[in-house]
Parts: sequence; structure tokens; C-alpha cells
Amino acid sequence: TPPLLTFLSLSLSSLLTFLSPSLSPSPLLSLTSLSLSLSRKKAECQLATPDCKELAELMTHCMTFDPRKRPFFRAIVRDIDTLEEQNPSIKPVPTLEVDPTVFEKRFLKKIRDLGEGHFGKVELCRYDPRGDRTGELVAVKSLKPENREEQSSNLWCEIGILKELYHHNIVKYKGICQEEGGRAIKLIMEYLPAGSLKEYLPRNKSQTSLKRLLSYAVQICQVL
Repeated sequence: TPPLLTFLSLSLSSLLTFLSPSLSPSPLLSLTSLSLSLSRKKAECQLATPDCKELAELMTHCMTFDPRKRPFFRAIVRDIDTLEEQNPSIKPVPTLEVDPTVFEKRFLKKIRDLGEGHFGKVELCRYDPRGDRTGELVAVKSLKPENREEQSSNLWCEIGILKELYHHNIVKYKGICQEEGGRAIKLIMEYLPAGSLKEYLPRNKSQTSLKRLLSYAVQICQVL
């Protein structure tokens, strides 16, 4: 037996003996048993080859050891969607239910500021979990860091009220986004391109007729 193999066998045997004092296996038997065990584990961990050739190729590309050669996530999603359309035999795996009112910070992509007050600010963001810039535009309200501790209870109160209000004349509540272990919270609202009525009327005073003003008043009364 080569010296290196003998050394490894003896070392492995000593380790096994230390871990299991009641067992005293021979060095070569221990090494052989370990090799068989590793081979069996490797076989158990191998992925089954799918019938779809294109899907098998995509899996191979994703499993390469070089990160630079792996496809981007959005490319993987796009290719899988295409394969599902072209191969009706592929059955999608049922996904876990996701709370639609819980937004993840990493998918909120800021576009621009919409407004700012004494305690907080509102930003226009795109919620884009697929990473293809087709996500929904939302208005994100958050407190300034220096006001979080003092005003967080008021923001939670506002969230509680908005969650109970459902009317087509009221800006829609979308959900919340928590960060920093729940210490900071963002309120996610429907994005209104024209802004609030309070800001819209002064900007368009000369172009707003009495009939339109009465229409606004009626819509407000419908909410009350």
C-alpha cells in the first residue's frame, strides 16, 4: 500500500475509533465503507434529468461552478415561462401563498420623490420582483429616521384606518414594507399620476370649470 494511502487510512481509522470507542474497524475497511457511503450520497443527491431537453440544458447552465457563466435570474424566469408555453406537458409546481400586502424592500425600486413633509416623505417606486421593469408603480410613504420613534404609532394608526377603507374614490391601500427588524415601516399606496386633489386644484384653477368642481364635491360626498 502506498505510504500516503496508509497514512490516510490510519488517520481515518483513528478518527472513527475516537468517535465510536466500541468499534475498532480495520483501516482499509473503514476507508472502503466511507467511499461507498459517499458514492451512495452522491447518487442520492443527483437531480433527475427532465424529459424536456431545453429544460435540462437550462438546469445544466444554472449548476455551473463559475458564477459568471450562470444565467441571470430574470433570464431564467423568462426561459421557464417560454418553456411552459411551448410544452403543455410541463406542470408548474404549486407555489406557496404569498401575502399580497407584504412588500419586500429589495424589490422596491425608487424612481423619484413625490413629496416631503415635516415627519416623512413619499416616493414613487416600482415594485419589480421579476426584475424586468414591468412591476407595478406604487407610492411609498415612510417616516424620516429622526421621527420614527415618535411618529411610528401614528403611522400604524393610519395604516389600520386605510386597511378598512375600500372605495373607488379613495386612494387604495396596497400594503406595508418592514425593514430593520420591524423598527422601520413603509406604507405602500396606489400611485395617482395626477397627484392629490389638494395639489391638483391650485395648479389647474383656470382650467377647472364649475361643473367639474361640483363633480369633485359629489364624489367626495359619496365617500362620506
